[in-house]
Amino acid sequence: LYFDNRETLVLQTDYEGELADFSWLIPTPSPVTANDVHEADANLYAWLDDITAPSFYSVSLSNNRTYWGGCSCSGGGAGSASSPDSGAYDKDHVEVLETVLTQSYEVNVLSALDAQDLIDWLDQNEYSHPAGAEAVFEDYILRGWYFLAIRVRPTTPGEVIKQSITPLQISVETDEPVYPMLISSLSSEPGTEILIHFISDHRFRTSNLISEEVAYYYANDPNDYKREYKQWMKEQVEDRDGEVYFVEYAGRFPFYDCPELNGYLEGEPLDCEGDLFVTRFRSYFSPDLFSDDIYFEAEAHDYPFSVRVEIRNYGSLSHASLYFANLFFIALTFVAPKRLFS
Repeated sequence: LYFDNRETLVLQTDYEGELADFSWLIPTPSPVTANDVHEADANLYAWLDDITAPSFYSVSLSNNRTYWGGCSCSGGGAGSASSPDSGAYDKDHVEVLETVLTQSYEVNVLSALDAQDLIDWLDQNEYSHPAGAEAVFEDYILRGWYFLAIRVRPTTPGEVIKQSITPLQISVETDEPVYPMLISSLSSEPGTEILIHFISDHRFRTSNLISEEVAYYYANDPNDYKREYKQWMKEQVEDRDGEVYFVEYAGRFPFYDCPELNGYLEGEPLDCEGDLFVTRFRSYFSPDLFSDDIYFEAEAHDYPFSVRVEIRNYGSLSHASLYFANLFFIALTFVAPKRLFS
């Protein structure tokens, strides 16, 4: 979310392994306080996906006749060490500005002047970190950024999980909205799916990467069309050397949706009296293709857009399936515009 030079990031990641081994390091362009760190409702993502996900339409090509049906389908979709003292330097050039405890997390706000000292601090306080992190840490430090050192507060020591962990909501001051993607180069697998919903008062685009609307696409596998669509998207990203974020959706929120959106967030950060515009971006991140943060800027226009994917079906349709296809089309005609655009 980005309004009046204030950015609110709601971040969620998947994790597998022992909770005591989990560490999450998030760079921020400005320091945060306890009032800037919260947990958000994980249902936020499903709600946003319901509004912005690509629409898939079944198209029968048998007997030279075309029948339409449709649905809006989803696109995809710590340790036991003691807490460090706030304000204290555990190493020569690392300061703990504040320690924030939420229900699920311990969050330490760090100021660092040297990458090796930051690594030493993480080691001293039993935070896991990947090998070869010094260069990436140094990049953020030279830009004057801060770090949030995060670990899960497990209810059961040694518990092993494989799930999406609770979304973390962070607010920072910045005159240029940014997603800290560079640090993900340390731990992301090649082809990691990235899905961003950018909410502001206008349509936005990526400023240091190609920002491109998804082209019209035909899927040929009626049994696995979502996987086919994602594979095609991956190939499009690779063809552009990883330097593209595709727009899958752009549209205004109806005013009556704003209170519900605020209900998934902590502190109601959205002013429901103003305009709200959501832009949905998808890409597949591979450190060997592109490794940088993602910066955003307002588009020159607020044109609405929504992905439409047709699923080609070369078999025959029964009268019953045709009947239901017509029902879907009628329902889509009267319902979809209300959800897609105001």
